[in-house]
Amino acid sequence: MHSVIGEDNREYFTEDEWSAYQLIEEFQSGNLLMFNNNKVLYIEEMRKDAFTAFTVCQNKRFNMFDEEMAIVTAEAYVRGGNSEKNQFASYFHDMWRGNIMSQDIKTEESLIGFRKLHALLDKQKEGYVKCGKVFAVRHTENFIRHLDDIIEKMEGNLNQSEV
Repeated sequence: MHSVIGEDNREYFTEDEWSAYQLIEEFQSGNLLMFNNNKVLYIEEMRKDAFTAFTVCQNKRFNMFDEEMAIVTAEAYVRGGNSEKNQFASYFHDMWRGNIMSQDIKTEESLIGFRKLHALLDKQKEGYVKCGKVFAVRHTENFIRHLDDIIEKMEGNLNQSEV
């Protein structure tokens, strides 16, 4: 059994104590553990097979898309052939467009991750251009457009929350 400390008791705690309590309470409610487990699952599956990752994780809740997730996503994208690249952007967009609207999402941290993925894709696209890989360039541009859509929506959410 445990007791819950209400917001009305906040005045009896220092800022550090209150922050620690909130962290413990969130962990105890299962959200932090769930989010961490989902992130680990996404990263592990993305390292093995991107489409399995999308299938396994599409209905999971995430509280952020961070730089580590961006890097593993970019690596998975690069490993795929043109057929996989063609589908990758849509699967990614479908999975993340719902997550970014969640009240759980950490917008600023996620924007850093999505922007990192954008930068990695821009760099990869330059390599495809130099090598004359026309289809890979087109698929990467499509992925970047999907990513721009996600970033634009998140920036809109951030601006609304600041008002």
